[in-house]
Amino acid sequence: MRSWMLFVVTLTLLASGADWARAQQRIDVQAVITAADVNHDGQIDRVEYLRRMSEAFFFVDANKDGFLTKQEIQQTIAGANPERVAAADTNADGKLSMYEYHQAIAQNFDEADTDRNGLLSMQEIKTRWGSPTG
Repeated sequence: MRSWMLFVVTLTLLASGADWARAQQRIDVQAVITAADVNHDGQIDRVEYLRRMSEAFFFVDANKDGFLTKQEIQQTIAGANPERVAAADTNADGKLSMYEYHQAIAQNFDEADTDRNGLLSMQEIKTRWGSPTG
């Protein structure tokens, strides 16, 4: 379950909306929230989100060099969106540092947090990434 969770949360950064919707056909969004929701309040706060996403970074970093390459991302994440990866690579060196990765996922959190309360509710997650279909 843990490695599946890491895979799922990494999609939030690297998959486009359409790719996420296709991948999500096999994913129970409620299970994702439950796994990330450490304090069991039914929402994902920024700390919970960043913790899970940091774990995902290390899961995807196959050679453990502290960077995510395009190859590592494509081999690990089905439907990875090359444009989003390239946009996150702010120094254009062909890989994502932890700093670049955190900048991108923080922006993603902020975009999903439509009520600006610092929490991702189930409704905000469904709105951002679609409703589960299976």
